[in-house]
Amino acid sequence: MMRQATEAYAERVSALVKEAIQPIREGTDLTIAVESQMGIASTGVLVGLLLPAVQAARQAARRMQSSNNIKQIMLAMHNHHAAFSELPLSAIVDDDGNPLLSWRVALLPFHDENELYQQFRLDEPWDSEHNLPLAQQIPSVYQPPGVLVPPGHTIYQAVVGDTIGLKPRQRTGFREFLDGLSNSVLVLETNAEQAVVWTKPEDIAIDLDDPLNGLGQAWQGGFHVGMGDGAVKFISEAIDPDLFRKLLTRAGREPVDIP
Repeated sequence: MMRQATEAYAERVSALVKEAIQPIREGTDLTIAVESQMGIASTGVLVGLLLPAVQAARQAARRMQSSNNIKQIMLAMHNHHAAFSELPLSAIVDDDGNPLLSWRVALLPFHDENELYQQFRLDEPWDSEHNLPLAQQIPSVYQPPGVLVPPGHTIYQAVVGDTIGLKPRQRTGFREFLDGLSNSVLVLETNAEQAVVWTKPEDIAIDLDDPLNGLGQAWQGGFHVGMGDGAVKFISEAIDPDLFRKLLTRAGREPVDIP
């Protein structure tokens, strides 16, 4: 009964809207006049009817911006490879190989953020007295739009592992991706709960026995990934874990068919 009453009320409001909106033609000009008999209740129903569409449009815009962020990150990685014949290390390290700062810091010059890059002391850890305050100056390219994470945190993380993505604190070149750059994930969006401080040398720890753990909820229905060739793809939360595992490996030589 409630549903029928709501539908009947919506029909009455629709009829009222049709009557209230009057097109007026003067020569080649067409204007629309809105009569004043539309009450507050009618306006409320209209807002309620439009709200889902508005929310969907906002979600789509945020997804598009996030996809573009990953595109810019992948472009920076390619420019780094062009300049140094290798991808950025998974972490900026000291002379003993201890991780100090994230690869995200290393890419700053390739994001036109050289001024911020120059402020870092690259021989100090991310949480040193000097470097820690810089974590609050997170560039927009590392900020996920509309995702609730603590200040200075990011969900854009690299795939790091002995057989996947970037080698842990070792040189990694495109030639080592024997599966093909278009079949290899390098960067991805994690769930908000897995967000990390963008300057910290930390990325999601991927378990190849459960490769989707911590992933799939960045957006409704899935998450974006940046492939080695620079392409950005949206991965469904329902993707077969075995297929995603194949997309993670650098040289597994498995056949891959991305839906």
